[in-house]
Amino acid sequence: MLAEQIGAAQSSLETLDAICTFLDIPLADFSRETASELEPDLKRLLEVSRSLPFEQREPITKFPEALKWIDKVLCL
Repeated sequence: MLAEQIGAAQSSLETLDAICTFLDIPLADFSRETASELEPDLKRLLEVSRSLPFEQREPITKFPEALKWIDKVLCL
């Protein structure tokens, strides 16, 4: 059970890191205080992501990375 909780915490952190990277927000600067200052749609994204199992969060983590890659390719 503890291993599952640690795995869930790690995948939540990875999801949060991907979202912060996409939004160009340093993960170190992200805290409960700054979370309350996020725009409503971004808060909703984080709240929904937290409730999902890892298998469903993984594509959410990869999606912003893919968007950034596509943006780079199209802007060249």
